[in-house]
Amino acid sequence: MTEPDNTGPDQSGQNDQNDQNPAATAKAIITANRYLTIATTDEHGTPWASPVFFAADDNGTDFYWMSSPETRHSRALTTNPQVSLLIFDSTAAPLTGDALAMAATATQISGTDPQDPHGDLARALRIYPGPPERGGRPVDISHITGDSPYRMYRATAYEWYVQCPWGQGACLAHGHRYDHRIAVDLSGTS
Repeated sequence: MTEPDNTGPDQSGQNDQNDQNPAATAKAIITANRYLTIATTDEHGTPWASPVFFAADDNGTDFYWMSSPETRHSRALTTNPQVSLLIFDSTAAPLTGDALAMAATATQISGTDPQDPHGDLARALRIYPGPPERGGRPVDISHITGDSPYRMYRATAYEWYVQCPWGQGACLAHGHRYDHRIAVDLSGTS
């Protein structure tokens, strides 16, 4: 077996912060990206992955998006709310990018009074679509209720993992010669 050469991922040391402050890395990934991939499974166990434009709360715990209840991923949530989420920069050069993988529970936000300032829909609309510089169109209650074909969804993450940093052909922190993740806990951060 041939040993990996020293031209492996991230020779610059630029991703060294992952092991030093993985929570900061996770939040930076959330902030820097506009789309996440949500992976669902339907009642037959058939997997499906879909990209969605998202906005997240400040903790990186709750992720919001708009979708039609008729989409494949939305229909799957009605029978299995357990999902995985992945946020990454698909334009990064091979072996240099960071990624945030999460396990979450997702649901359509419904059954709340949109006029209640403390209700789920009101909270979702305070967060989604995020600041204007993210490029999302303004959304109001009429876009996600009544005759609109769209509804608001929320995934609440309970596990977070960031890519462990590489350097000199192996993981800088653990010495592994393969791609792996390290657990991060964002549940108590702000």
